This record gives sequence, C-alpha cells and structure tokens, in this order.
Amino acid sequence: MWPEYQLDGFKWFSSATDSDVSVALARTGDIKDGSRSLSLFLVPLRIPLVPQAGQPLPSSISNGIYTHRLKNKIGTHIVPTAELSLKSTTAYLLGAISGTGHLRKCLEIATAYANVRRISNGQQLLAENAVHVAQLASISLVYRALTHLVFGTILVMGRVEANVASKDDESLLRILTAVVKAFTAEKAVAAMEESMTALGGMGYMEEVGIGRSIRDALVEKIWEGTTSVLALDLVRSANDPTAFTAFKNWGTKILDSCPPELGSKVQATLEAVKAAFQTIDKVYGHPMNNFASTASACSDVSGSRCVSGDAP
Repeated sequence: MWPEYQLDGFKWFSSATDSDVSVALARTGDIKDGSRSLSLFLVPLRIPLVPQAGQPLPSSISNGIYTHRLKNKIGTHIVPTAELSLKSTTAYLLGAISGTGHLRKCLEIATAYANVRRISNGQQLLAENAVHVAQLASISLVYRALTHLVFGTILVMGRVEANVASKDDESLLRILTAVVKAFTAEKAVAAMEESMTALGGMGYMEEVGIGRSIRDALVEKIWEGTTSVLALDLVRSANDPTAFTAFKNWGTKILDSCPPELGSKVQATLEAVKAAFQTIDKVYGHPMNNFASTASACSDVSGSRCVSGDAP
C-alpha cells in the first residue's frame, strides 16, 4: 500500500460524495511554498479500504468524513456535491513512478512466461533460447536504465526539498524534471510493447495484463506535458547558462564512477557518451534566449507551422 497520512480540514466543494473513493489535494509542506507543497491523496470513504471477504460494509463515517450539507446547484444534479469536513481521515499518498513501474510488471510477466513455455516439441524452454533471452535482456536493460535515471533524479530532488542542495543541484533538477518525464514515458511504452511480443499471441490476450499496462501507461506521454511541451520547457530552462554545465558535470561524474573491470568492456560506449557531453557543452553552454524566442514564435494558434522568417 502507498504511504499513509491522516488528513484534517474542511472541503467546501466536493463532488460525487457518495463514491467509495476519491482523490484530494492536501498540504504536506510549508504553506509559504504555495502549490509546490501540495500532494495528491487517495481518500477512501470507508476504512478498511479493502474489507475481508464476508465482513460487513464499514460505516460511511468510519474514515472521519462528515457531510455538512449538499450544495444547491443549478445543474449536474445527478452528481451530489457537498461540503465536507475531514477529521483524522486516512489517506494514501499518490504519485508512483508509473511508467517505469508498468514496464517492470510487463517484464516480469514476460520473464515468468519464458520459464514455463516450451518450444521445439517440448525440448526447450523459451528461457533457454538465446534469441529470446537477448530480447528479454534488451528490455531489462531499458528498465534498469530508466530506474537509475528516475531515482537519480529523485536523489537530486530530495536534496533540493531538504534545503541542502547546491546551486548545481537546483539547476540540474530544472533540467532533469522535463527530461526524466519525457524519456521514461517514451521508452517505457516501447519496451512494454516488446514485452508483449515476447509472449507471442498470448501477449495480445487481455487476461495476461500487458495490454492494460500499455493502455494505462500511454497517457504518461500526454499527462503533465507531451514530449514536445517538455522539450520547450527544456529550452526555457536552458536560458540559465549554468544549467547544462551542471548537467554535463553530473553526467561526467557518473561516467567516471564506472568500475575499471566494467569500463574496459564498454569503453567505446563511454567515450561516445563523453563526446556527446562535450557537444552539449559547445552547443548549449550559453543562454538560449534566441532559440527560446524562435520556439515561441513558431507556436501559432494551431501550433502546426513556423512563420516564414522565424527560423534562425
């Protein structure tokens, strides 16, 4: 279960108050931080959230949610809206790393299937087939890379939120926030599709569960900014001349930490990535005001064309 909190307060406007669960924003940080200190919670009407089989349904006030009055709305009467008070109401913090989490689930399904599915007239398990193992290894590599990227960003965010971050940390987080969301959303869905194909026709069956994970994860490419929107946010963050310097230093430090016994095996890859960081430093190592202005000018009402003469 997710991290558990106790909520207290008054909700002046709450719709669908007869539902079994709801979501609500509540403040987990300093009020001076404004909306940045708000978190999203799953709030069950009754406790326990999932009763044991055969147990009677808990009381509607078992979770400390009290209705003061229904709102006298002019419309949408089918949806009851009321004023509520919450007193030590149990709620669960939302905000899982869902894209990467969905990929982990799909990879586990594909791996489990490979350990029981027999091929070659029953003479060999899929898990013993080199081609199939290479496919699963490729998916696993994507999952592990995304996990390291996500939790590396979380580490930086933790330092910033704990007020122990350096200036480089703050600049780096500004860059990584857009990058990690866009990159994980794009790469996780593609790897989940690979997991589906690893099961052959079974992967396409609804009851296996991979299809649902893909459907649910697809929205990660849209919610809180599409890849294009996040790219423009990256351009805005690049107006800070120290941002990409912080990013380059962060990446270089990670590359330099590669153990010697592993580094010798991936030397060519490491050198290619280091060269990419040098290119970033040359291209983006200065404020990108002109580029940002061009990007804004290219966004007309339809967002579909660039006005002639705007391109640099």
